[in-house]
Amino acid sequence: MALITTSDNTAVPVSEKPSRSLSQLLGPGPQLSLHGRQSADRQRVETYVARQFQSVYGASINEFMPLFLSLGCNEQLSAVTGIRPVEEQPLFLEHYLDQPIEQEVVRVFETPANRLSVVEIGNLAATHRGSSQLLFVLLAATLHRAGFRWITFTATPQVRKTINRLGFELRIIDEAKPERLEQNVLKQWGSYYHTNPLVVAGDLNHAMQIIGAKRTLGGILALYCNQVDTLAAQIKYGVHHGQYRYAA
Repeated sequence: MALITTSDNTAVPVSEKPSRSLSQLLGPGPQLSLHGRQSADRQRVETYVARQFQSVYGASINEFMPLFLSLGCNEQLSAVTGIRPVEEQPLFLEHYLDQPIEQEVVRVFETPANRLSVVEIGNLAATHRGSSQLLFVLLAATLHRAGFRWITFTATPQVRKTINRLGFELRIIDEAKPERLEQNVLKQWGSYYHTNPLVVAGDLNHAMQIIGAKRTLGGILALYCNQVDTLAAQIKYGVHHGQYRYAA
């Protein structure tokens, strides 16, 4: 799998390192939640993301993805990622590409792919050790059950390393070249592009095979099975009814 614009990047503090055991995070039972445009706590999630990007990159984030998936305990967020089902309009990450994202997926995976099977993630922020790994596992399962096959985003070296440690495979599509962006947009991202991010993609079918083959990951998914099913159904409903369309 793989698991990031004015809304497609990742903010994970440089000091964050994945925990040795993801199961250690499950003591208090972090809550998995989905936040749409009209969610009551949407502003709280956006503020969390914006503060992390400001802290890590000196970035000024003011545009966000239509959906957020979050982990948190006692009203305290520990990790968040944005979700954008791919529709007909161009994605922000397609600024970096010479052809549509689904054609790039076909090229790097050498298998058929249609645009509606692709989902983009971004606005990734985490503040607790290991929380980004836990979120990736639950994100992969949720998006897979919502009917998506391919996940794509721009990712820093640190984020790619974190995901690779889970055993999920990322394939490189292209460099996220800052010169492809207008100067007024580029300025918003502070030092983000100094990390040399790449546009990557992953196969959610493969991610689920990895989760099923690893006892710890499979155990985590079993604990969250009902929540994952519920949130996947909500995402699928929103996509089919056009509720997540937005102006890029």
